[in-house]
Amino acid sequence: MGKFTGVLIASDFDNTLIYTENALKGLEPMPELLPENREAIEYFMAQGGTFSIATGAALLQRSAAGSAHERPHHSVQRRGHL
Repeated sequence: MGKFTGVLIASDFDNTLIYTENALKGLEPMPELLPENREAIEYFMAQGGTFSIATGAALLQRSAAGSAHERPHHSVQRRGHL
């Protein structure tokens, strides 16, 4: 058991986990997840934590969320639908 076993972190996506405002306006490409945020999430999960995206948008539309094997195992999308 890691020090985060039993702990869930659910993060909003747009303008929380990744700043997407300019990309959504078409002013720049969708940014990548900041390396320090990715490292923190990976550390948290390696220590037993569960990380989830909670967003009003579909993750499949978000290139910055990563490829299929990098997406979180859990997510809450589109106003609460799993």
